[in-house]
Amino acid sequence: MDKRAFAEKQEPVITGELVREMRGYLESGPDAPDWATHYSIHDDPPLNAGGRQGKSRFRVDIEFERVGTGPRPRLQFEAKRLNSSTNHTVAGYLGVDGLGCFLSGRYPLTHGEAGMLGYVQSETEESWAEQIGARLDAEAEAFGTVPPSLAAKRIATGLDHTWISQHRRGLELDLMLVHHVLLRFAD
Repeated sequence: MDKRAFAEKQEPVITGELVREMRGYLESGPDAPDWATHYSIHDDPPLNAGGRQGKSRFRVDIEFERVGTGPRPRLQFEAKRLNSSTNHTVAGYLGVDGLGCFLSGRYPLTHGEAGMLGYVQSETEESWAEQIGARLDAEAEAFGTVPPSLAAKRIATGLDHTWISQHRRGLELDLMLVHHVLLRFAD
């Protein structure tokens, strides 16, 4: 995947191609890692929650599903562009249609983890992470942020710009762990 070819693309285009590439990796036969047989990936699946039906259901950008018999935990990711020249900023990444989808319960979780994908189209992954962390600190009560607001955490080989944050959600104050993955789609 030529990341630079997506420097100006909209989020659904990037997400669709990213899922296509990930599926290709998971389905690459003998070259696929052993764990690949246990997961499937879904692009823009509808969610059966919140009393919505049919086409009015909420849709998460990417969902990883553990397959097999028994419970099927799903790790859902909401994706947002990060491009200051097109006004795709931290406000959108952390807003009601970004991280807010998980914090509000709009996207139901099968376990206490979720993910945010930031498609970096300007500046650096580090500068965006600093802005995200600063906003989570400054508005810790609104985001239910548990210190540290954003901690570096490698979640997979080859993903160099990954962080985690923890948040209290709802009246029961359940803890939710959010994986933040910033992917470069620019020079």
